[in-house]
Amino acid sequence: MGDSSSWEWGWRRKLPER
Repeated sequence: MGDSSSWEWGWRRKLPER
């Protein structure tokens, strides 16, 4: 996987899925 993806999916999962 890539670096960007790491933090991208990291903060995304933290946020509430609407």
